[in-house]
Order: sequence, then structure tokens, then C-alpha cells
Amino acid sequence: MDAHNTFYNRLFGNEAIANGIIESLKESRIYHQPSVRSVIPIETNSDLFSKAAIENISSGKFAFSKGEEAIILQLGRPVLEIQNNDVSENEPELGFWKAIVEKCKGNELSKVIKAIGRIELSNHPSFEWIGTGWLVQDDLIITNRHVAEIFCRKSSNSFLYRKNPFGEKYDPSIDFREEIGSDKSDAHELLEVLHIEPANGHDLAVLRVKWGNNNDKRESLKLADIIAKDKTIATIGYPARDSRTTIHEDQQRIFSNIFNKKRMALGEVTLVSNDKGMLIHDCCTLGGNSGSPIIDLESKEVLGLHFAGRELHGNYAVTANAVSKIIKSIRYKSSVTVPDIDGISSEIPSLASMKNRSGYNESFLNQKVHLPALSPSLKEEVAKVKECNDGVLKYANYSVVMSAEKRLALLTAVNIDGSKWRHIYRGNDVWKLDPRIKRDHQVGNELYKGNDLDRGHLVRRLDPAWGDTFDQAEFASLDTFFYTNCSPQHKNLNQKTWLGLEEYILSNTDKKDMKVSVFNGPVFSDDDTIYRDIQIPDSFWKVVVANSGNEKIRTTAYLLSQGKWLTDLEFRFGQYKTFQVPLSLIEELTGIQFEDHVKESDALKTREERILSTYNLINTMKDIKL
Repeated sequence: MDAHNTFYNRLFGNEAIANGIIESLKESRIYHQPSVRSVIPIETNSDLFSKAAIENISSGKFAFSKGEEAIILQLGRPVLEIQNNDVSENEPELGFWKAIVEKCKGNELSKVIKAIGRIELSNHPSFEWIGTGWLVQDDLIITNRHVAEIFCRKSSNSFLYRKNPFGEKYDPSIDFREEIGSDKSDAHELLEVLHIEPANGHDLAVLRVKWGNNNDKRESLKLADIIAKDKTIATIGYPARDSRTTIHEDQQRIFSNIFNKKRMALGEVTLVSNDKGMLIHDCCTLGGNSGSPIIDLESKEVLGLHFAGRELHGNYAVTANAVSKIIKSIRYKSSVTVPDIDGISSEIPSLASMKNRSGYNESFLNQKVHLPALSPSLKEEVAKVKECNDGVLKYANYSVVMSAEKRLALLTAVNIDGSKWRHIYRGNDVWKLDPRIKRDHQVGNELYKGNDLDRGHLVRRLDPAWGDTFDQAEFASLDTFFYTNCSPQHKNLNQKTWLGLEEYILSNTDKKDMKVSVFNGPVFSDDDTIYRDIQIPDSFWKVVVANSGNEKIRTTAYLLSQGKWLTDLEFRFGQYKTFQVPLSLIEELTGIQFEDHVKESDALKTREERILSTYNLINTMKDIKL
């Protein structure tokens, strides 16, 4: 007895009635595995196979039914069986594709096949499975919006699993096998829904899979950077019989009258619209292919996410570029929710997701500038970092050294390349804890709840926002939202001058040499206020090292400080002012030591200048001595 019989039997308490209802549903074509598709009359013409089609689809003029896929060419587009994570060449219509398949077969293709699975449901009255999903970035599963919405719904800022009439939650999972001629299973729980694109966005959803152990994990699929027309491709997924097709005999012949199992359909990319984030392809697909990846047979990279089609006209997919951008915009949702020390919830990204970050580059400027040295007492405070011996937390284009005792940063260092800098608009702030250091070595939201303290960026959000591509810059900007990179600051803190220092230094740098490195951090003092067991710094320091002519560097140092000490954190906070100071004063106040050649390049390095300019108030940028 299948899931449908079981459900209706429980609902009516009578097996005979349940079977009768199911037979009636089958005859009326409402009963359809794996997806229900209401037929929406849409004019089918050659426009669907052109750039105008993409324009119309993206603007909503062509509305696809849920799960609508199609056969495009009745000849020359074979669909291959998959067995034991490999493709079978026993296909009578393989023809000229045989040489291509033989060339692409092997270990790399098997890795791709292993990362694609069938999304299944338990406790659903109609569906045992609903589409295809595939693995990226260790534990993220990509599928279609219209697939995910079958079992979940949006509630405020999260997603909730739907329930059946008995109050039982629809439990989704993904089975990476489900092959022809095999009863082997490789099923894993889908732990949560991280993101579903809105109705006016791409037909895409991001889920998280729960691995039982490290042996369950497999290589993720790689997203292609370049998507071109006429690429030889394969769509891998789980095509299901379509009772509404107008070409029944072709459907049975192309799919060998075998459905619901993992298959590889061959074809080509026929059109690409990067600005719309869509492509058209001609692989043979059916209901159940929703969420299938479009694989470049040469590189084995993902070119797109299949979502819909029109029979004998064209199949449509979201481009890999668009998928990548969406993943990056939500990548820090790839985290587990844990209770903070005081019970407040925070998110911690997975340890694997924190790898391959460049960090601060000491060879970035004309002269090598290392991270400043720490005094013996500060060295004892440095928080230990997992899989790292130097205590340095590396992020995109910047690094942080944390105090385990104070649970705040001792210093940060960032490289800024003005020639590659890009303006990244600020979205919804999502601050994260860092999984590479202990939880009790960093302050989370427990410090900022219910008061006037803001999470003040040490490395500004825009400072590391540069790179060869917009995506690199956007990722670096998002990477600044870690609690390790913030220090408590009052919400009324006036930082206009303080935050504008980097731009001013860059604007006074030769255009062909627009690079600076910025170091900053808090100034801890015995007079600091202790609030919620955390030492709240009253002042902050910043050191800007910029390229100068003739392969030289120049350095300026600054303090952001209050005129009087904090008295009542909850109700009163004095106004901050910015001063240019000698670098040697920063060293005295912090216990941090810069290299001799950096100190020699300080604009206020002489004893006389230090005496006269120790507190050179910066009201406008013209007050800075370069």
C-alpha cells in the first residue's frame, strides 16, 4: 500500500472507500505524481524560443504552472539511465552523442551524479516525492521555489513546515540514489529551509541537508562563472510521467516508459540572458525535473537551475550566476542556531564555510607591513583559533586578533584597493558568531540587547568591499558582519569624520597607486566602564598606511575619544571627537608595536611635532597632516 492509499484509508477509516477515491482521482488526472499542475492557457509560439520569451517570463507575462517541464525535440535528445552513480550507454537513440558520453564518463561525472537527489516527503496525502535538488557549499540544497512551497510556508523571518489534516508535519528528505533497477537508498533529512525567493524573483529555494556523519558527505557541485550559448549539457533529475502531454508515444519512447528514477537528459543551451539571469535549453524534461541542475558536460560545472518549460518550444533555467548571487546574499544563514550565554539566540556559520578567506595581506603596499606586534601581556590574552597557530582570524580582505579575556578585538587590519572598490548597498544586517574561536571568547547579542549600545564596525563594511568582480566585493562586505569585528559604541556616536578618514587618504593618493592598509581597535583603560561583565572601551585608535611615491609608504594615526569618561551607559554618553596623534602615542596607549619603517613614515614622528600635536583636533579633513 503506497502513501496515498495509507493516507486516505486513515482519513475515511475504510480501505475500499480509499481505493475508490484514488481511482477517481487518477481518472480525473488530479492524482499526479510527483507534482500537481493546473493547466494555465498560454499562447505557445516561436516567441517562447527567443530573447523576448525571457523578457516575458521575467516580467510575469508568461505564467508557468507548478512543475511544468517539457519534451522540446522529439528526436536527437536522448535520456540515459543512471545506475551505481554512472550513466548507461545502452540507449538505442544515443547516436552521435555516444562519443560525447564516452568522453565525459568517469570519476568526475560520478561525483556530479552523487550530489543530485530526489526530494521526498512523508505524511503528505498526495506526494511521495516532489522534485529534484542538488548540493552546493557543503550542506546547502538548491531546488525550485514551487517545489519547496509544497511542504513549507513563510512565517515572519523564518519558514515553517506545513501539516496534513492529522496535524502531522510534512517531513522532507533528499535521497541521492533512487536509481533504475536498484532499491538502494541514500536518504538524508532536510533540516531547514534557509531561503525562498519571492514570487517576483527567480524560481529558487535553498535548503539545508543534515549529514549523519562525515562519511555521508560528498563533493558539492561547482557553479560556472561563464554561461555561453551552444554548450553541450545534461539535465540530471527525476522525470515523472506526464499525463497531459500531447505526444504520449514520444514520451514513452524517449523515457523507455520508466519514470520517477534518476536520469540524465542530453541537450544544448540555446539562448542565454545574463542580465535576466535566465537561459533556454532543449533537454527532455518532465514533472519531477523541477530543481534539476544544468551540467556542462565538459567542465562538469552547473550552468543553471531548471524550473519550467513549454512542450516542443523550450525549457527554462535560472543561470548559475544568478544562483550564486542569491546564495552569497544568504550565505550566513548557513548556520546553526545556538543559545547565547544568557539564553538569547545567535547563529554560528559552519566551520567549513569559514575556510579560504584571504585575510590581511602584508605584501599589499609598496613595502611589506606586518601585523603589529603585541606586548607580552597582550599575547597571553589572544584567543586561540581552531586550525591556526597565530591567533589571527582571517576574513575577506581583513583580519582580526581577539582577546579571550575581554571577548572583544584587540586589533583589526584591512587592505583597501581603491582601484577595485565597489559600492555595495547595505541590506538587512545579520551579525554572526565565529565558529573558529570559543563561544565564551566572543561577545554576542547578549551585550547589545535592551540598551543604547550599537554594534560598531571596527573594519568598516565598505573598506574590504573590493575585488575583480562585484560578487567578490559583495562577499567581502557581508563578511564584516561578525561580532569579532565589532565593538560596543553608543547609538549617538558621531563618527562622520572618523569614518571618512579612509576615503580622504585614498583621494590624496596617486590614482595608479590607490592602496591603503588600515589598522584599528579599541583603547582599553583601567577607567573603562564594566557593563554586563564586559569592559566597554571609551576610545578607539586607527592607523592608516598608504602607498606614496617612489615605492614608499606614509602613515597617519588617529584617536576617537571622549572628553570625559562615561558615567551612565544607559542614559548619558559624551560626544566623541577625532584627533590626529603620533603613532608612538597609539603604541603607548595600547601595548601594540608597529615596525620601525612604519613609524619612520609617520607624519607626526618627531618629538617636537608630538609635543605640539599630541591632540590635533580634526574638525575637517583639511586638519589632517599628511
